[in-house]
Amino acid sequence: MKKLVIHIPIILIAFIALSCNEKDCCAGLEKEGSNELAGDWLLYERGYSPGAGYVIEPVSVNPPQIIEFKTNGELSCSVSGLTDYKFYSVKGDVVGLFKNDPGPSPDSLAFTHSYNFSFEGGNLKLGFRYCYEGCHLGFKKVE
Repeated sequence: MKKLVIHIPIILIAFIALSCNEKDCCAGLEKEGSNELAGDWLLYERGYSPGAGYVIEPVSVNPPQIIEFKTNGELSCSVSGLTDYKFYSVKGDVVGLFKNDPGPSPDSLAFTHSYNFSFEGGNLKLGFRYCYEGCHLGFKKVE
């Protein structure tokens, strides 16, 4: 009887794992939220806290600094300091940037360069994850 109790959960787990098509079970996990990010975004502001208050500075549109999130996880970027990043991955409200292809579903703990992202009035806000004052980069959608 004890053997039966031990084998039933193992059999159930194996059955579930084998009956699940990877595309069905895991669809969208590696690119969760990426459809919202997809497209070209123009950097128009930077926000930071120098220690007291919060400063938002406009960014010149000449030369344009654009980040393009492609639907296949590739990234094209002319934003100063981010030009070396060629790939991205989304987990919840966090986007990780990578210099090399991280594979189909990188661990979010491996995101060495990442931002919290949100949308405000149709604009994209990339917030520095470890900036307690709310430092951010603001982007407008390029039509």
